[in-house]
Amino acid sequence: MNRTVLVFGTTWQRRWLGHAGTWASRGLAAGLFAAAAALAVGGLLDVAHERQRHDEAQLALQTAQAALKPAAPVAKRPPPRLNASQTRRLDDIIQQLNMPWTTVLNGLEKHTRPDVGVTLMEPDAKKATIRIQAEAKSIDSLLGYADGFAQDPVFAGIVLLQHETNEQDPNRPARLGFEVRLRALPVLPGKGAL
Repeated sequence: MNRTVLVFGTTWQRRWLGHAGTWASRGLAAGLFAAAAALAVGGLLDVAHERQRHDEAQLALQTAQAALKPAAPVAKRPPPRLNASQTRRLDDIIQQLNMPWTTVLNGLEKHTRPDVGVTLMEPDAKKATIRIQAEAKSIDSLLGYADGFAQDPVFAGIVLLQHETNEQDPNRPARLGFEVRLRALPVLPGKGAL
């Protein structure tokens, strides 16, 4: 009995294997083909993985380059023009802020008395003065308080403004208003001494 065996494959497979048609050769060919296919698939997966890493690196590079680009220049606007009234008001505010607050507050603290309460402290940088209003049980306590400022070398003297006694209050507290003149204030550029 004569059998014909069909061998699937190409001529190169038959020549390479040397003898076509045997089961062993077919198994070997199938194994080699499967191994080659596995290597090809593995290689394709590696290529895909490397491509993904490359794309991620490119994205990171583009993001970093975008962060390093200088921002679009902002058009500089000229400072607003102030009229004469606004300029004077701004100078007054700056002068008030430049008052020697440490000296003023230290002086007030230094002259604090337990029998006198300060009800008003109003600085005026233009005149280099501080208006103070204080209350006590007696006018003598208030005059002693004001005299402490007059004797202090930090201040240039005092001017008494008013005094009164609150007759409606059963304790009849006395109230004294006076101005304390400061020795010197900082001079603004273009301004005269105070």
